[in-house]
Amino acid sequence: MSIPKPSKRLVTLADARRWSPAECLIQVKADGEFQTRELAGGNIVAGEWVTGGSGAMLTPRHRQWLRESPGGIFIAFDLLQWRGEPCVSWLTSRRWASLQGVEMDGYFTPDMRLVECYSGNHFMEGMIANGGEGCVAKAWSDPYVPMLAVKASKPYDCIVTQIGGSQSVGIAQRMGDALVDRGRVTLAGGKCDKVRVGSTIQVMAMDVHESGKLRQPTVRGKCWLLNY
Repeated sequence: MSIPKPSKRLVTLADARRWSPAECLIQVKADGEFQTRELAGGNIVAGEWVTGGSGAMLTPRHRQWLRESPGGIFIAFDLLQWRGEPCVSWLTSRRWASLQGVEMDGYFTPDMRLVECYSGNHFMEGMIANGGEGCVAKAWSDPYVPMLAVKASKPYDCIVTQIGGSQSVGIAQRMGDALVDRGRVTLAGGKCDKVRVGSTIQVMAMDVHESGKLRQPTVRGKCWLLNY
């Protein structure tokens, strides 16, 4: 069964605060690798495979699950096939109820968990403050895709080090007297034409990867250029 990876549109935390559990299913975003699993009973689920080394952004509950299953955990967040019937066209409300039924009926393997969902006020802020990657929202009246996502991020003031060949530029961060390579960031919509080598721009990113590059860097809004 060929299933595309679900698409996500990133929004700001201010936008995410307007999400309503009456209108959408709000789930924790696990920091792992997207996978699907075929289970007994003709059920196929979508989820994130999370290990101690796959992602640095883990909620306290994810850490507890990894202690219970040190080899890794599969966090199921959606249902793709139910009792042999493809269900990606079903509304979120029906898929979610059926996925909960798959877990309650005992089809999950020992390394599987059901994703955490909305549990009250300040849910998004709480997940991020506790080390999580963020949250996603799926309208109850939508099929499998698309979804909205809010992720933990913070600003990095970076210097443009390379231009040309694409809609992205090379960036570095000044650390004392040195410039540390932070990878590349996309500057779409003609923004590449408005910077030069040496320009300073503000980049939003989740954190710094072990490689030294910024994780999931983006440039948003109208005030993206700090100097020119």
